[in-house]
Amino acid sequence: MATDRSMCGVDLIDNLVAGVDSSLIQEPHLHVFSIQPIPKGAPITISYSVANVKEAAGQDAWNVSWGFVPR
Repeated sequence: MATDRSMCGVDLIDNLVAGVDSSLIQEPHLHVFSIQPIPKGAPITISYSVANVKEAAGQDAWNVSWGFVPR
């Protein structure tokens, strides 16, 4: 459980805006955005890279690693 020291007002507001249930509002959550609709119950894989997609080398890195370049 989150403590007073591990949460701040911005975290609580983020959780409220994202629709987190009020009974879980003080728990940390990861908020992600998708590049396409995700059907309810579909499995999700999160990909992260420091490669800059605005540069050709970054686009190549994403394409080789995950087969797509985020928009």
